[in-house]
Amino acid sequence: PAVNYVVPDSIFKIEVTLIATDEVGNSSQFSFEAIAKDTIAPQITSVHNNLALEATYQCEANLPNFRGEVMATDNFDKFSELYIQQSPAPFTFISGKENKVTMTVTDKAKNSSEIIFNVEVKDFISPILTCPQNQIINIESGKLEYTAAGNEFDPISIGDNCEIVSV
Repeated sequence: PAVNYVVPDSIFKIEVTLIATDEVGNSSQFSFEAIAKDTIAPQITSVHNNLALEATYQCEANLPNFRGEVMATDNFDKFSELYIQQSPAPFTFISGKENKVTMTVTDKAKNSSEIIFNVEVKDFISPILTCPQNQIINIESGKLEYTAAGNEFDPISIGDNCEIVSV
């Protein structure tokens, strides 16, 4: 091809022929293949901030699928040709404060970029406490206090989607 020829994106290799000619017309030529190699990783352009999810049963949350929120550009491949992976996988159950999510974007040449953000699982659900019904207590004459016997005023049941810390 001529000097400054731009190789189309669809062509990965092209044969180049160089011809040298002297002043009397003698010439020789040399040919070789030029192969385009993509070594530049895609650039993730979307922003992914840390976030909190509400804890459900057993103090867990279902990790959303964030792949549809990722935007990226690449020097060679179209966005539709990029592979977007999420770890942990979408719909994985997570719990606790530290759940690092890694989004990786890989192009056809296996160059990749990643971003990491945290998803915290927070408990917004109050515990359920079932107590005994109102009771009438007879205090002995002349006394100003009553000492409960055994577990007569203990809750009947306690429930929560996460751990009960104290009662």
